Amino acid sequence: MKLKKKPRRATLLIAMLPSAAVALLARLLLGWPLLAGWLVALNTATLIVWAVDKFQARRGGFRVPELTLHVLALIGASPASLMAMLTLRHKTQKTHFYVLYLILLLIQAAILFQWWNTLM
Repeated sequence: MKLKKKPRRATLLIAMLPSAAVALLARLLLGWPLLAGWLVALNTATLIVWAVDKFQARRGGFRVPELTLHVLALIGASPASLMAMLTLRHKTQKTHFYVLYLILLLIQAAILFQWWNTLM
């Protein structure tokens, strides 16, 4: 699969596969819940994806598709997406990014809160 032909799929796989592997290792070696390992790894990978996109935007190179950034936020990386927007000052002209990620963050926080309460 060439990166230029399927950039959305390639960038999602670059973020998701290592995140899944790290989540599994955190489960096996540290006893973490899979969800916790997944969220830590995915948010870290998402920060890197945003930084790469910002770097590429400055130099006029290959860009990460916006849909990829949205999907990463949707599957659990909304905290990293918001943090990247604010710290890297990237995509800040697009108000819908703020609104979407803030809504996703609130929904995901509510889901995590509910999940945590069922464990206790």
